Amino acid sequence: MKRFCKNFVFTEEYIRKCLSDCLKRRWRRKDVAYFLAGYAIRHKMTDKSLHDAAKSIRHYVYSDTKARKNVKKTLFPVISKDLLEEINNNCIPLRKIHYQNRTDKASGKERRIGIASIKQQVYDYIVINAIKPMLNAKIGPYQCASMKGRGQIFGKKAIERWIRKEESATKYYCKEDIYHYYPSIPRDRLKKLLARDIKNEAILKVIYRLLDTYEEGLCIGSYLCQYLANYYLSYAWHYIDNHCYTLRRGKRINMISKKLFYMDDIILFSPNLKNLKKARKMLHDFLKRKLGIRFKSENNYHRGSETIDMMGYKITRTHTTIRKRNWKRIRRLLVRYKNKARTMCRNVANKIISRNGMVKNSDSVMISRKYNIKRTLNRAKEVIRCEAKAILPAV
Repeated sequence: MKRFCKNFVFTEEYIRKCLSDCLKRRWRRKDVAYFLAGYAIRHKMTDKSLHDAAKSIRHYVYSDTKARKNVKKTLFPVISKDLLEEINNNCIPLRKIHYQNRTDKASGKERRIGIASIKQQVYDYIVINAIKPMLNAKIGPYQCASMKGRGQIFGKKAIERWIRKEESATKYYCKEDIYHYYPSIPRDRLKKLLARDIKNEAILKVIYRLLDTYEEGLCIGSYLCQYLANYYLSYAWHYIDNHCYTLRRGKRINMISKKLFYMDDIILFSPNLKNLKKARKMLHDFLKRKLGIRFKSENNYHRGSETIDMMGYKITRTHTTIRKRNWKRIRRLLVRYKNKARTMCRNVANKIISRNGMVKNSDSVMISRKYNIKRTLNRAKEVIRCEAKAILPAV
């Protein structure tokens, strides 16, 4: 059994790179300014109070790339040295995670979101960049969500390709969802699996420290947890590959011909309904016995010719459309801002450009013409172009 990261060593230069990655798109945030100000005061780089120092730093780096480079030169070496010392001493003080219950507008579900401190987010990047080789080796090729280049569009295109070009292999499918996946992950089992695959005590200690800060299971909203969630389910992926098969005349026949995981949403394809049911039962037993999680529903079997509702799309053998509740939100936005007389703000412009991706990647040519999406999109781009020349916040 191969184990990973055995020669990895934390260094100041490595931590500095992770710090830069973490703060890359967060420079304008207040919590980042307070994080930087705290270290500036601790190392006597300023005589100001924490509030005044944070205000000055935020104003200084708000939209000036040269200022950010200066901060990287002066503050980053100091911060990376302190963080390395904490790792070496196995003493990482972290602020308690603040939790909020938020309603997901797309699905209507209520989710408990964890809001971690910037320092903890930096540690998330430090850990993930260290274990990337292990994650790349373990996570399956069609385990989507949170993986770079493997999002909704990647998964949608894969399903389209399978059901349209390999009809005989996708006669039946089973779509499953894991019940309360993030909160229900047993952390003790996750730690055992990490210790099995990572041969580096320093990395494991940091991961365990971060895991122990969560209320239960994994934390929704954490950079570390989205990767660990995929890693944990990779054992289910490999279980299907290694155990879900039958022998016929000495030849191996896979029960599952195609499979795709979109975080905790799983879709399994098979040319044989009997084999699909058997594989689904085997997988469910494995999840309960080995991973301590379970499927939400039962007997969720369909013919391959039926519509597949997944990742915000409705996919069939002939065409792809947008899921109804998603389309309602897109249409409402397009109708409201179709008229040029209506003023468009930056937030609305961002929404229009974001949701245009769903229209662009579905068979929605007639919709584009009917609502004149191109004109509305150009307006949104113009708003963002003007707002890019941002005025610095008042001191």
